[in-house]
Amino acid sequence: MDSFTGREAVYLGVAGYGSVSGSGKADFCHRFFADGGERRWRIRTDTRYSIQNRLMEGYLYRLTVAGGVVTEAEPLGGTAEGIVEAVRKDTLKVGGAVLPLGRGARCYAIATAPGGAAVEETSIAVGDSVKAVVRDGRVRTVYKAFLPEPYKPPVTGVPGERTLKNLLATALEAVGTVLYVYGGGWNWQDEGASIQAETIGLPRSWLAFFQAQDAFYRYQNSGDPARSYYPHNGWNQYYYAGADCSGYLGWVLYNVTNGAGDGPSGGYVVPAARFARALSERGWGVLTRDTAGGFRAGDVVSVRGHVWLALGACRDGSIVLLHATPSPSVTGALGGGVQISALSPEGRQDCEACRLADRYMRTCYPRWSQRYSAVLCDYERYTAVAADEHTGRFTWALGDGGLLTDPEGCARKEPAALLAELFGG
Repeated sequence: MDSFTGREAVYLGVAGYGSVSGSGKADFCHRFFADGGERRWRIRTDTRYSIQNRLMEGYLYRLTVAGGVVTEAEPLGGTAEGIVEAVRKDTLKVGGAVLPLGRGARCYAIATAPGGAAVEETSIAVGDSVKAVVRDGRVRTVYKAFLPEPYKPPVTGVPGERTLKNLLATALEAVGTVLYVYGGGWNWQDEGASIQAETIGLPRSWLAFFQAQDAFYRYQNSGDPARSYYPHNGWNQYYYAGADCSGYLGWVLYNVTNGAGDGPSGGYVVPAARFARALSERGWGVLTRDTAGGFRAGDVVSVRGHVWLALGACRDGSIVLLHATPSPSVTGALGGGVQISALSPEGRQDCEACRLADRYMRTCYPRWSQRYSAVLCDYERYTAVAADEHTGRFTWALGDGGLLTDPEGCARKEPAALLAELFGG
């Protein structure tokens, strides 16, 4: 049986993905690349699946294994990441740093795909993006791997600033750069928030996944569960890659309510239909079961199977909203993700909300707009707040001891003015 401490490994995913059942997840066999080949080990299981919730396919870890069971897995430190600028006999120049090569240094390529990652030996050339593992001042292993580019959102929130304007700014921070993954933002066992939904700022795994995909990304492959990002047989492998509607809004609330990691764990991810009610039960505002009062900026609306955040109603009655939802790409693939969308009571494509959604998605999120067009959503479905006992429209109690204040008067502004203010004109 395998027993060791501190071994370098690449996580490759669950053996038998697409056929194994969630009822046996505590005993899953997990695939790793270590010591030049694939190894298979079980993972120690506790009530929070703490190790499984840290593992992401294609990422590097330092493992401790006892009796063929992984008892600890931490992200591998001591790596130099960047673009290879020069390859010499004894050195490798990566991201401006010249790194001595250790004797017997090995080079591998990491490839990721739905259903599991793969690693194979390769050579490294100038222009490759790599992760170089450095030990005792020398490169021991080089992994050719995808690295996300630095990204600065056009609008960013301020962690811990509890205002309505900051709620909207934080929600916009994830727009146009987070793909839709069913169960994304939930933990591995689908019981609450993932590490990503309790991260201050945009999780790097969300950015990396979006940048690594293209217009052919599909959030579900119903014909081949072994090659799909969609949960199968009662468990979710790709919770870390993107966000669904409740995972996205759970992340937004975590960032608004917590400072730079110094606040209590939020865990705001709950089922979409119950999301609005959960906020009212915290005493942060009022839940209503009708739409007679209209929709104002900041309203959280739960319907069957979905939850969304309102940016308010336009003069023509159309509504601008923020949400994570599947939507078709220019290739027809159903992918989508966090975006600005529109609702129109008459279903009009020429409504003001549609024009605003299209304008801001095209001009402020060009990489997204190369793949996706702005979406006019189904008004009847998105406003069915009385569909069952759990759904409803939540409106914040601004001030008076509530969670949020509104010193800028955002609740009284129309979407056009709000978006101009949030995007700086």
